[in-house]
Amino acid sequence: LCGISGEKGVDKNEELPSRRKEQHSLGGQSFGCFIRVEKGDDSYPFACPSWVKINWEDNDFSAQINLMKSLESNLLGEHLVEWNGVSNEKRLDPEMIALAAWDYLKNRSTISDVMQNLKLVHISENTIPNLSFRAYGETRLDLNDLIESKEWNDSVALGTGSIPSSFSLLSTNRDELPLSKPFEIPLRAMISKECKNLLLAGSSSSASELTSRVLGNPSCSSQMGASVGMIASLCLQKKRLPKTLTDKGYIDEVNRLFYRRNHAAKLVGFEDYDNLSLKAKTNASSTLDDWSVIGEEIDQVISTCCCQFQFPVTSDLIENLSVNLQAKDQQVFTVKLFEGSGYNKSNPGICLYSQKIICEGDSDKLKIICDIKVEKNCWHFLQLESVQEFSVPLYRDGIVGIIFHNKRPKVKGGIRKFLSDFDPILTCSPLPSASPGIQVTPIQHPYQSSNTVSDSLRPNHLPGLWISKPTDFKYPEFLEFEWDEIQSISTIEINFDPVYDFIYPDKPSSFRHHNFSSLVRDYRIYASGDDAKSTLIADVQNNHLAFRTHSFEPFNAKSIEIEIISTHGLTRAQVYQVRVYA
Repeated sequence: LCGISGEKGVDKNEELPSRRKEQHSLGGQSFGCFIRVEKGDDSYPFACPSWVKINWEDNDFSAQINLMKSLESNLLGEHLVEWNGVSNEKRLDPEMIALAAWDYLKNRSTISDVMQNLKLVHISENTIPNLSFRAYGETRLDLNDLIESKEWNDSVALGTGSIPSSFSLLSTNRDELPLSKPFEIPLRAMISKECKNLLLAGSSSSASELTSRVLGNPSCSSQMGASVGMIASLCLQKKRLPKTLTDKGYIDEVNRLFYRRNHAAKLVGFEDYDNLSLKAKTNASSTLDDWSVIGEEIDQVISTCCCQFQFPVTSDLIENLSVNLQAKDQQVFTVKLFEGSGYNKSNPGICLYSQKIICEGDSDKLKIICDIKVEKNCWHFLQLESVQEFSVPLYRDGIVGIIFHNKRPKVKGGIRKFLSDFDPILTCSPLPSASPGIQVTPIQHPYQSSNTVSDSLRPNHLPGLWISKPTDFKYPEFLEFEWDEIQSISTIEINFDPVYDFIYPDKPSSFRHHNFSSLVRDYRIYASGDDAKSTLIADVQNNHLAFRTHSFEPFNAKSIEIEIISTHGLTRAQVYQVRVYA
């Protein structure tokens, strides 16, 4: 629309993640549609029209296989028909590829006999998206930047997703290589090289073809869209062109703005030197240390032969572990303990302990004496495997970071790749994920009040939040921040717990709960001076937001207290971060 320079289509010099080039035919086309098949009362012979110039056998092999798999599941109903092959036709259409597939099924396939009394009753429009136009920007992203998580000094958004394993536009071939960590997206790739005030987002950004497909995913394009909105606002406010904001002094201001809006822009955490709470001493009314108090209410029971328990470790020694499960007398377990590795230490890495343990009697607990030294305070993973099935109860209103991972079942013919062979059992509603019962000796302390004065506002290599002991809130829980000297304060920002492991459903859904049960509902903020006299400065009722900002006329205080009166249902108070500014 702007008439600016750019590119569209496959970059023939781009390499796939396997580091090998895929030879592209200039006659190759991607197309797709749905067909509906119904059963008739008689035999229906089919002769392919002369204007259909393509043969189904010339199609991409994976497209042929996927159609046969769909028919194997059920001959009747809707089936996706895709084409990614060479064609002399300049422009394919849904009827052409549908009839080519139907001609093959009726006359030449191995199932032609059973297809004789079936009829083709509907052909949909094209389901394959067109290639996006990609503008030339100040810099250009390619696949290596994403795979290697390259860091950019002008990064303004984080993206995540999966790398296409081929240049095919077929939906069945997309997103087969998951990335192990997020990647940074620089502002220069979102600024047009020719039009100085044009900002780009999603698949229209300056990138190679395969990279643009990743950026076009909602998880990436939404983050880029938010960045573009804030950048445009800042440009208007400062009366500057977008390109000038990539300079060292100005990009620091952009990073500060994004951090204060809780917008993740870089892999490395932002160091907020203006945050007064980083210099404060913290204290809390209570802290959750005993993980066995999560309650006796069982949410579900998982039967398995192999699983993992994820939990945080903050000590330099693990003497023994105990997990709640139902096992048979003399059942043999292979036990392994892994240290977390990779981004945020969120995947099993080095094996610290391995042993076979025999369960004595019909027991509801498995005790493991390991006596190992811990090198890193981070997530750890306990893996249990047995020839016989055993049952693991998961308890309602689980604790942040204590997660059960079940072994993924092997899917015959499945081609989708995962970073792990284990699938975490996470919440499907605005309630905390159910947790397995696990106890560690010595007692771990990952939920201290000091977590609220870090630069992080969500889980990383540890849970990263304060959690109180279970309570009925008859007496409020509180967090206190105290300084050695009087501070001038004008802003207090609080990040409550919005159940970060909850993934929103693909389609709009209604829930019985109107908000996250862990979210603080009613709270008050008090300020105290040298005389230790408390003054109420904020009284919030029926809060529905995870991030709250309180602005005041500047006042002097030596301590701040946040008094939590109730939540939206959870019997614990949970807070990630408190920021205080002059």
